[in-house]
Amino acid sequence: MKKYKFLLTLVIITHVAILSLMKFFPYPEIFVYSFLTKSGLVPYKQIIDQHFPGVFFFPVNLATLGIDEVWEMRVLLYLLVVLSHVAISKICGVLVKKPGLRLVGNVLFLLWQPPLEGYVLWIDSFAQTALLWAFYFLVQGIGFNRSGYAKLGGLMMGLTLILKQTSLPLVGMLIVYLSIGIRSRKVLKEFLVGILLPVAFLLMWVVLLGIWRDFYYWSFIFNITTFARMGRKAPQIVELLKVLPVVLPWIFSILWRRHLKIDKFFYLLLIFFLGSLFFAFARFDYVHLQPALPFAVIGAVYTSSQNKIYPFFLGAFIVGSVFFCIYMIRQNLGREVYFFGEFERSLTAKANYYRDGGKVFSFGTTPHIYYLTNTLPPGNVFVFQFPWFMKVAEDKILLGLMIDPPKVVLRDKYATVSGINLIESMPRISSYVERYYKVVDRVDNVDIMVRNN
Repeated sequence: MKKYKFLLTLVIITHVAILSLMKFFPYPEIFVYSFLTKSGLVPYKQIIDQHFPGVFFFPVNLATLGIDEVWEMRVLLYLLVVLSHVAISKICGVLVKKPGLRLVGNVLFLLWQPPLEGYVLWIDSFAQTALLWAFYFLVQGIGFNRSGYAKLGGLMMGLTLILKQTSLPLVGMLIVYLSIGIRSRKVLKEFLVGILLPVAFLLMWVVLLGIWRDFYYWSFIFNITTFARMGRKAPQIVELLKVLPVVLPWIFSILWRRHLKIDKFFYLLLIFFLGSLFFAFARFDYVHLQPALPFAVIGAVYTSSQNKIYPFFLGAFIVGSVFFCIYMIRQNLGREVYFFGEFERSLTAKANYYRDGGKVFSFGTTPHIYYLTNTLPPGNVFVFQFPWFMKVAEDKILLGLMIDPPKVVLRDKYATVSGINLIESMPRISSYVERYYKVVDRVDNVDIMVRNN
């Protein structure tokens, strides 16, 4: 056991060390949403967004907890990775009887997590860890009839749900499986109670804040209408080929299922894997596959522990993973922090100089400039200026500009998203800015504009 703990610790330290050598990609939303919420803006009414509140909008969020610096976000990412490793170790310790294979799940996670945008900190990073612990608690409750563990599993699923709506299909699949496959009223009841606690808190928060109509529209209706038409991003063939090896263990498992012990753990693992793939359904990126990744590698270990053929496949899989890991990591080595480089520092300095204590408006450029300059947006209304958001919210943002004119406008006329020019997708705001503001300076492609005399 001491040897195992030593090796596990070595794997975790190696994983964190690799991430520390790679570029860091914290989504701007993580900074600006928590900052605006802490500053008193009302989510969904003044901070327009399509996600569930998660770590952004609740009274207790990253900013109110004091986690609002880049280095703190790095540490947070490392902590989530460590917690995921501990969960994988515990899960493999329960599912895998061969001691020599128990550490393989952690090794595979080490090899695949960094290349598949594991250096990115986003909602999916939190969801990955929460889902792993949900699975572990459910295994304890279902497989060993341990009282209260299914409730803890439900609680972790509930927390995942208020992080991101795309976990809803997985919740539905689990409820069906627990109802039909397990047929244990006790487990099902505990699971539902666990889920309902975070969901009840979410609903109470929405009602008390008086934002039900806005919350319902942006987190549900908008997602299945405007965003579904304009914001979806399908995977490219090359992207699918890169992640194909991750699903190979499950493909082999299904094709060779007659050689496997198909039990409740196998079905539960498969449900979590398939359900987690929904995170990448709306906009395909590697980071959105992070929640499904651990269940792919655990599946490889679990199936390999059951027959004589799979270990040979697993060995070849590990060797191939090492080469893939080295190749992908080399592409992302460096100390660069996305959205917090020299450009952002220069832009922030210029904005602070020209605004002279007034407000600033980001027009097609750095969306977290409000966090960087410690100011609120014009009219105290904020939205990420993606075309699908501005299709609905342009008039609201324009009204904020008119009633609360900023001293400085930062405009990038060349910024595009999904091939769409951002400035051109906001014609009314563009006309207003052209009429009342003039260019006085520039940082790269960004015009620094001040109000006409």
